[in-house]
Amino acid sequence: MLTKEQVSCMVKGKGTKLATVTFRRKDGTIRVINGLFKPVSKLVGSDRGVTQGKAMKSRGQIPIYQVSSKQWKSFSANQVLEIK
Repeated sequence: MLTKEQVSCMVKGKGTKLATVTFRRKDGTIRVINGLFKPVSKLVGSDRGVTQGKAMKSRGQIPIYQVSSKQWKSFSANQVLEIK
């Protein structure tokens, strides 16, 4: 399991590049998401989206844009097994 500091550095290092994140979900199952931490599209967040993003970060969650489903997902920084 990676530390929160390691996860933070890896997320910043990926920037707009595609990343594969493997993490443990609350129910104990393993999940893999391919996505972007900073999409280069022209998506504009609403005030509600910005508020949700801040709330997620305060809970230690990291948002990721899943390319296959074209949706935002999130994972807990303290449950990450690997980031490629």
